[in-house]
Amino acid sequence: MQILIEGNIAGRTPYLYARLEERRLVLENSGPIFLVVDTGFTGSLALQQELIDQLGLRVAAETTFLLANGQKVLLPVYLGQVRLGENSLDTWFVPGENLLGMELLAQLGRELILKFSDDKVVLLG
Repeated sequence: MQILIEGNIAGRTPYLYARLEERRLVLENSGPIFLVVDTGFTGSLALQQELIDQLGLRVAAETTFLLANGQKVLLPVYLGQVRLGENSLDTWFVPGENLLGMELLAQLGRELILKFSDDKVVLLG
């Protein structure tokens, strides 16, 4: 397996980097956008509304989500594109804190490694 992307762990929180490119979010080893790798988030991607607006995404649907605290919320869902290396895929975005969820990580790679001794997070494919 090869390393697809590497990020950092700060304060026991793993995160990857991204940037906006045209109408897609590009995951890479550095960038101005920090995405927390959230193993408790079963969805694809949560992104600040400001970034969703900058991407020019439009609402595709509204869905009820169950949050970690048990609260149910109705959120707009946006269809957008994510690129990692040469691979692009369509995925769902919801507004919120910048979170990278398990659904998207499973589509992008095969193994997620948290190296707390090196403060690194690695996605292998």
